[in-house]
Amino acid sequence: MVDETLLAGLVVLSTVGGALTFFGYSLAPRLLGIAGAVSGGIAGAGGAFGVVPLVSAGVPIETRIAVSAGGLLVGAILGYRLLPVVGRLAAGAAGFVASAAAVVVVLLGEQLSAVAVRVLDPAILRDPAAFGEILLDAPVFESTPLPETTAIALGVGLVGALLALRFYYSLIALTATGTGAVLLGGVIPLWQEFIQTGSIATTAETVSPTWVGIAFVAGVVVQYFRYSDVISIGNNSSAG
Repeated sequence: MVDETLLAGLVVLSTVGGALTFFGYSLAPRLLGIAGAVSGGIAGAGGAFGVVPLVSAGVPIETRIAVSAGGLLVGAILGYRLLPVVGRLAAGAAGFVASAAAVVVVLLGEQLSAVAVRVLDPAILRDPAAFGEILLDAPVFESTPLPETTAIALGVGLVGALLALRFYYSLIALTATGTGAVLLGGVIPLWQEFIQTGSIATTAETVSPTWVGIAFVAGVVVQYFRYSDVISIGNNSSAG
């Protein structure tokens, strides 16, 4: 006999996992808004509750709670509005850094590895002068055309930033799809066990990489065919 609460939880996880896996693209703007509202509300309420005593000592707890409620509301509204914008900028910055770093690793990886091996010597780390000398004398700064490498890294980084900004919601959708696939990869084996034995071993290792992969690929394929017309015309901000 399976506990009804456990079974209900399994149904909820399955529903959430399925929604994220197969509707991640259309849910992306809403997920960002919800995340912004929650984080902004928590920050607003916590900040207001902590700031009130600093402004005026001896404030009754009822007043602090009321002010915190106001902070919760204001923070939730601001977070709902601002997080998508801040998130887009953060994605652009991350795209720039990741792309530029990849170029540096490809072009200078061997030289940088040699420098890292030397400077990570415990004796060198304890001697700032020796540490600086090794860095300044490193071949990577002498024989490598750094201006050209820097220019290439900046150019590729800019392209990476633009792509991250352009496909921002698609990246969020892929993240949501991956999260949903992991949830499904965890609940599907439990459903299989329940169907076969009528019970669920909650202590067992249940996340199946195979099911995670199948769910993720299925989610990407389904969403691609569902939203390909939206993505292809450049409207990469929302979907119905």
